[in-house]
Amino acid sequence: MKRTPEIIKTEELLREYRTLKAISNSIGLPEEKKSSALDKVNIIDLAMGTLTEKEISIINLRYFNRLTLSELSSRINITPQQLCHNTSKIVAKMNKCILV
Repeated sequence: MKRTPEIIKTEELLREYRTLKAISNSIGLPEEKKSSALDKVNIIDLAMGTLTEKEISIINLRYFNRLTLSELSSRINITPQQLCHNTSKIVAKMNKCILV
């Protein structure tokens, strides 16, 4: 599956999720910054709601826990190539919910 600019932006948003969540809950930051971060967190959460448990697990481990393709593929017993393909499909599915 080809990684379009939209897919790449969604992947970047997923990688930023933990930071965005922390910003949205921070005390002392400007409300505008917190609100912007919270909007992005909510978009990701909405997109995650469209996924199966297995897909959520893959996204959590790959993007939020930052496992490498090799580490994650070993953990779920598939090849890195299969994982890459599956991850691209999952992100594309999420991308349908995300206006990046």
